[in-house]
Amino acid sequence: MEDVKNVEDPADVLASRLFDRGGVDFLHVYGNVATVDIAKGHDSKGIVEIVTSLFTHYGE
Repeated sequence: MEDVKNVEDPADVLASRLFDRGGVDFLHVYGNVATVDIAKGHDSKGIVEIVTSLFTHYGE
């Protein structure tokens, strides 16, 4: 049986990456939908890249 302790939940990884980036007040993930609330005075620059890189299975 697979050791589930070593499996990272994609929602947890996404949250970690977005909060490490900074400028995020709130994140809600439900299924394949993520709602991100940008902190006042910040912009969304780089968020699309964070989300899309999370689900990249094959490199170029």
